[in-house]
Amino acid sequence: MISTHGNIMVLIMNYFDKQYDFRFWQRLAMPDIYQLSFRSNELMAIERIWKEIE
Repeated sequence: MISTHGNIMVLIMNYFDKQYDFRFWQRLAMPDIYQLSFRSNELMAIERIWKEIE
């Protein structure tokens, strides 16, 4: 587990998958939680696990 601010999180996500860019960062909820799954050094999946209260 790594805990960080949204800016750094999106930079890390963008390193592995370019779809996570500035526009993605702008749409983040505050707070927001994503799970990144890896096999060795390969990104296998990204899943948003934060559930907003309605």
